[in-house]
Amino acid sequence: HEEWINALTMSDDETLLVSGDDAGKVIIREQVSGQELRSWKVEGWVHALALSPDNKRAVISERRPLVFNSSQRWGLRLWDTGKGESTKDLSEDYKKMYLSALAWSPDGETIVVGRGEEADGKIWLVDADGKQRKELTPFHKYGVTEFAFHPDGKHLFSAGRDTVVRVWDFKEGKLVKELGKPRGGQFKDWIHAIAFNHDGTLLAAA
Repeated sequence: HEEWINALTMSDDETLLVSGDDAGKVIIREQVSGQELRSWKVEGWVHALALSPDNKRAVISERRPLVFNSSQRWGLRLWDTGKGESTKDLSEDYKKMYLSALAWSPDGETIVVGRGEEADGKIWLVDADGKQRKELTPFHKYGVTEFAFHPDGKHLFSAGRDTVVRVWDFKEGKLVKELGKPRGGQFKDWIHAIAFNHDGTLLAAA
């Protein structure tokens, strides 16, 4: 990468690393050796990405074009990772929305889409073909920053600029628990990233 890396994820089977940057370049590497397997470019800046459990598809959010002006718009597309080709453009449902976080459920049936950029941090559950199924409430004030699925495959954890981690039953689309209290904001502390250990007994939040 010659530009800032905004998105980085490891495949569920831990064989691949996928990264995306401010030039719109996406690279898939073999995790053990670091060898590049394939790469392609999206139209705008890569902001978030997620890989399907079978490693065959990716969902990527981007900002188009690559400059700050009134024509700025946001994009969300599904990609064939083997060919580096877009298979579906989902941007119409998310016009002028900065999509800051994405996740693909372990069963491959659900894509989680999160909105950021000092706006209402809405979360949508979307099927594997991109159709919206449900919006989760309450939203993260000031925007979503990160998602993590618990190893049990039943619970989704979301973090935001409000310094709260929320636990969701994502099958039912219901809030289970909140960790922490809202105290974030534009010039205050945020939770930027969350991750589990392998058995799901510990959650790290940075």
